[in-house]
Amino acid sequence: MKTYVPVLILSLTACATQYEAPAEDSQKATINLVNENHLSSHTLFGFEQAYVSVADQSCSMPVEITRFSKVSKDYKPVPVEAGKEFNILAYNIYGGTKSIDDVRLGKQFKECKSMASFVPEDGKNYIIRMKETNRKQCELFVVDFETKMAPTTLNVKNKVKCG
Repeated sequence: MKTYVPVLILSLTACATQYEAPAEDSQKATINLVNENHLSSHTLFGFEQAYVSVADQSCSMPVEITRFSKVSKDYKPVPVEAGKEFNILAYNIYGGTKSIDDVRLGKQFKECKSMASFVPEDGKNYIIRMKETNRKQCELFVVDFETKMAPTTLNVKNKVKCG
């Protein structure tokens, strides 16, 4: 007689939602997220920069698009839906943890948060870069690759208090 044991399969995606590209048949634009990898010298334990898609100005429904470190590539191209408002939150993660003789040191601080909202146009290519202007003071830039100008629908908020 065979014995059947029920198996429970858990998905870890609920813990860390990842960005999904728009449907194949939809209109698309490309955002190129830039890695400011030189900033790692400001911290003892490391540095990361994150780009997160959010539903609105309140930063609801965050979905991580990418996270860069010092050793990451210089940029990441990502397709987004054209003709629909796109909200992106960018922030730096200063600090981190380091193990010395099994003792964990340091904390992570999400700072330098900035948000951009704009309506990408079909077939366009945009560069999105968060630049640290002073230590832990940042500005977010969005530029149309072809025109070298900001989109006319662009709204940027630096020093955002969410996420």
